[in-house]
Amino acid sequence: SAKIEVVKNGIDLEKFKFNQDIRIKVRKELGLEDKYVIGNIGRFVYQKNHEFLIDVFYEFCKEHDDAVMVLIGIGDLQDEIKNKVEMLGIKEKVMFLNKRNDVDALMQGMDLFVLPSRFDGFPLSLLEAQASGLPCLAGNVPKEACLNIRNKVLELSVEVWLKAIEEEYNTKSRNFIEQEIMQMHDIKRQVMCLEQIYCR
Repeated sequence: SAKIEVVKNGIDLEKFKFNQDIRIKVRKELGLEDKYVIGNIGRFVYQKNHEFLIDVFYEFCKEHDDAVMVLIGIGDLQDEIKNKVEMLGIKEKVMFLNKRNDVDALMQGMDLFVLPSRFDGFPLSLLEAQASGLPCLAGNVPKEACLNIRNKVLELSVEVWLKAIEEEYNTKSRNFIEQEIMQMHDIKRQVMCLEQIYCR
């Protein structure tokens, strides 16, 4: 154990810091001013479990007309998920934004981040979402990836996810994590840690 040292995943905290002005701009550009926006970032592959996410969202929409889902990413299963969305009759409620280079801004416009992975490591998108002040729900990711109790790792059950999303819908507020915890994932800090290891 003396030969092992952990370097945490790092991100640019300033880039993802919540900004109300950016939130207003993004929501206006996307026509989401009066919507409850559930967001997901991930490749359209088996691992990321978009099929399950659409099943959950379909049920949630039955009770919430203002719900919209924003999906960011590309992948082999994207057309399959688009077909499923159309078949369920929720095409107008699901936005496919493909690959984007402004994820930090798009996160400002979201109200909830969801990542129902069948299996995963320590997803950077989940860390970035938390840095943006988003409450987060995740599937099979390490518990260490959720930095406070409002960011939850859930079993992949439609009923469980519906209940958790409903709780967040009723809260409708950002989820700011203690700065001391977030600073542990500051990219500048982690670069320094790595430099120290190499300089020994």
